[in-house]
Amino acid sequence: GGLPVEISWVYIGKSKNLKTRIGSGHDSSRESNQELKRWMKRSKESVELWFALVPEAALHTVESHLIATINPTFNVNLKKK
Repeated sequence: GGLPVEISWVYIGKSKNLKTRIGSGHDSSRESNQELKRWMKRSKESVELWFALVPEAALHTVESHLIATINPTFNVNLKKK
């Protein structure tokens, strides 16, 4: 019925302005992470964007915890620090 049967986390990131970060329709030309940018250009899969509002002071802590816990494909710089 259109529901995902598998979820694969590819990237976790923080942004003060999601509109600037991803643009409309997941515009890969605006993405600064080169590996994620390449994936966005070639991926024909359904993509979902999930977000949470987090106090600015906690952004780095929350992002680091999620990356260490979930281990997404394209977060190489912050994995298991």
